[in-house]
Amino acid sequence: MLQIVDAIYRMVGSMVQLPEDEDTPEKRVDKIFHLMDTNNDGKIDLAEFKAGSHRDPLIMQALNLYDGLV
Repeated sequence: MLQIVDAIYRMVGSMVQLPEDEDTPEKRVDKIFHLMDTNNDGKIDLAEFKAGSHRDPLIMQALNLYDGLV
């Protein structure tokens, strides 16, 4: 997950002002994991991903970009 978020941060660069708790890829990944890993097993299964995605507006916005494309 860190590699994906890092790539996104490199693409977006300084075009987006991020809150302090998300201003590095590592911080964003930590925040996502804490939000999604509801059983605290260090993994995110499909059910946790689906539920967690609905609780994170940025993830929902990113996923909606692909709505209708697949």
